[in-house]
Amino acid sequence: MLSTEKRECLPNDLTSKTVKTLCIVEADLRFIDRISKNAHWWQLGQRYELAEFDLRLIAGSADLRFQLWNHGRLITAENESVAVDWGAGAPALDQKDEHFDIR
Repeated sequence: MLSTEKRECLPNDLTSKTVKTLCIVEADLRFIDRISKNAHWWQLGQRYELAEFDLRLIAGSADLRFQLWNHGRLITAENESVAVDWGAGAPALDQKDEHFDIR
């Protein structure tokens, strides 16, 4: 999420008009521990799975890496990649704004 608002005026949710999508991260969740909800025949709600995980951003000297963690266990190995799609909302390198300058 990217917002050009000052720190005191940052939006509380993603529906604000000042919020832009910076990137979309896709990760393989097959190896994440999940809990099935509404899995029994007598439960009337739709079946779904609940998963808890951390997506950590590792800032290197020349790159950004994402790591997927589950209950203190690293799920993505060093040679595996988490797919990141840098969206149209990502600022260009020469773009200037009154609240931030990317160089």
